[in-house]
Amino acid sequence: MPCGLGAMGSAIAERLLAQGHRLTVWNRTAGRAAVLVTRGATQATTPPKPARDRERTQLALAQDIGVHQSLFAANSLIAAARDFGFSSCRLVLASTE
Repeated sequence: MPCGLGAMGSAIAERLLAQGHRLTVWNRTAGRAAVLVTRGATQATTPPKPARDRERTQLALAQDIGVHQSLFAANSLIAAARDFGFSSCRLVLASTE
């Protein structure tokens, strides 16, 4: 399940769909998911919703506000983690700065 559908997140989601994977996608700007939905993805309304039923959740976030809204805000992945749990978590931070 990709969260963040900018250049990198969209490209990863496209590739996974092309390989036949089921995807649920979420982006702060909901319209970014439209093309992926026409190709078979399901669009989520909040970050935690798709993570509940998926083996993996991938975040591709470029801005601090996106990280905050996806991970730490009231309706975010970490806020909902107590409801569905994480079996493991790996965080990779990449920057060009």
